[in-house]
Amino acid sequence: MLFNKSERLRIDAAVSLAELKNGSSIPYLLKVAEKDNKTSVQKAAITALGEIGDKRVLPSLTKMMLEQHNDGVRVSAASGMAKLDLNVASPLIAMQLNREQSHLARHALIGFLGPSNHSEAVLAIANATLKKLTKFYSQAEYS
Repeated sequence: MLFNKSERLRIDAAVSLAELKNGSSIPYLLKVAEKDNKTSVQKAAITALGEIGDKRVLPSLTKMMLEQHNDGVRVSAASGMAKLDLNVASPLIAMQLNREQSHLARHALIGFLGPSNHSEAVLAIANATLKKLTKFYSQAEYS
């Protein structure tokens, strides 16, 4: 169903896989999240990845947050990261906040970090934890 021609069926499939929380669907969801031609389907797959709860997808979600052209996809990736591990995701989301051009996306990213004054603290943490995060991502299985 994830590769069906119907956009609605692909979204429904991603939602169903999220409800099952089965890690074996992760490679398929990652492919859809990265390559589907409909942003609504990409966002559904990213949401499913966050709901499944496997932290090994953090590097892939980080890459999507940093490299996707669509701001909705970037925000969905940041949301998934925050659901999986806010402590690991916060410095990365804070870095994206500095790079983000979309006002709406910036607003959403701040929401993931908590009150806007908290985002400044997270930015300071980003540089100090960069080495630790690099090591974590280099050990991840799903990159």
